[in-house]
Amino acid sequence: MHLITNWHADLYTNSKLVDRVPYRKLYCDESGSAGAIGWAHERLACPKYNPNVPEPLCDGTIGGNVNGGSTNPNTRKPIVIINHGYSIIQNWNDKDGARSYAGSAWPQDSAWCAGGDGGAGVFKELARGYKIHENDDPNEPVIWAQGDVAQTYELNYAAVDFGAKQGRDIRVQLSHFETLRGWPLIENFEKSFIDWQRVDGAARGQDNAINDNLPQ
Repeated sequence: MHLITNWHADLYTNSKLVDRVPYRKLYCDESGSAGAIGWAHERLACPKYNPNVPEPLCDGTIGGNVNGGSTNPNTRKPIVIINHGYSIIQNWNDKDGARSYAGSAWPQDSAWCAGGDGGAGVFKELARGYKIHENDDPNEPVIWAQGDVAQTYELNYAAVDFGAKQGRDIRVQLSHFETLRGWPLIENFEKSFIDWQRVDGAARGQDNAINDNLPQ
């Protein structure tokens, strides 16, 4: 974990990125490991720390030690965290990334994004939207799947509603597997290939969640 954390910190602070990419415009991918965002997060106790079995680079804590990761939440810089694999409500219910973010010491103007580019993941059989089959053969196993209009609405509403109730910026990124055709897969983003009803479902889910949380 510390190796991952320090590598991400060095990648940003010891390169030209620090001069060209404002900290608040970084999108940190936390899908692979929480250590990927540990350097930018508040300082936390290391869950693997054992003084009797020393680990390299581990002093018992992790994160919060460079640039925006101030130990003071009033001075910590905002950041955008993205996690992949959100296409249907089952993905939301199965993961706690947003819940952890919403209850953390991140500044209020940070954001957390449920990325759809991993599809429905282990719940792909429950997704009712566009599906991609191995070898583009409907008789072969499904390798990626996304929610249909109703499922997309449900996911967007749940995420934005949860964020609004916590006073946090939680978003959903919509992916378009319907633009992937043939085998090998070729991406075609012509307007006619996009499921615009699904886009509308996502927008309505977000808008309704925001409106339902406005002061009465």
